[in-house]
Amino acid sequence: MHNVIELFKKHSRLLFISLLIIIIILFSWYYSKNYRKTQIYWDEQFNQHGLKEQECLNSIQYLNKNYNCYILLALLKSIQHEINQQNFYKAEQQLYWAKMHTKDKNLKSLINLRLARVQIQSNKLNNALKTLDLITSTGWVSIAEDLRGDILVKQGDIKSARKVYHKALSSSVSKFSQYLLHIKINNLSS
Repeated sequence: MHNVIELFKKHSRLLFISLLIIIIILFSWYYSKNYRKTQIYWDEQFNQHGLKEQECLNSIQYLNKNYNCYILLALLKSIQHEINQQNFYKAEQQLYWAKMHTKDKNLKSLINLRLARVQIQSNKLNNALKTLDLITSTGWVSIAEDLRGDILVKQGDIKSARKVYHKALSSSVSKFSQYLLHIKINNLSS
């Protein structure tokens, strides 16, 4: 018994820290498990019930009356849901509305980029190219040119795609984007 008490006295800090770490791990595991369950539940609820038509009409009326940038971001989330449901026409219409109702240059560039991607999914390649022409913000040009190159490849214009990829490469800041653009350039047939 005396040896056990000495052992506890000698290693009390180590025991305390070990016990604390075990408690933290258990609490973290418990809360992350509950968070995942809650997230799965709400995803299932949203996918099962979706938005009813009257709720959509009420939301649109609310958006028209109370527009601000946060509502626009919520609309972008709604558009993402439409895209996941393969409802490209509705997503395109919502993106046009969002584009008309924003004044922020970066948000407008983001919306135009998403609109171009939806138009590509709808196989409206010429419309997508026109939409990409509207992106002039410095930080977005590289991404727009990358997407323009993808459209040109899809149209079969390899020579123009190569030029556009090189233009995107010269204006790209991200090392990862540069790496992907090099891969795209190398994969183009001569």
